[in-house]
Amino acid sequence: MVSCGTSPIPVVHDLTGNFRGTTDEARVRAWVIDHDDDPAIPATVLFSPLANQPVPTAKESWGDVKAMFR
Repeated sequence: MVSCGTSPIPVVHDLTGNFRGTTDEARVRAWVIDHDDDPAIPATVLFSPLANQPVPTAKESWGDVKAMFR
């Protein structure tokens, strides 16, 4: 969730190109509270275009994880 507060000057937060666990822009829009939701908030969050695939992760076995704590 991104919740913008008040500010004496307009602010733009550029969060484009990130993967949010979904490619549904309406769902991501529901997680953002900015000028579009409340005109008194002088901040805008840019989130589109979304990255359309998850961030790559390294696969490790439980044995590898346990070995890190030995």
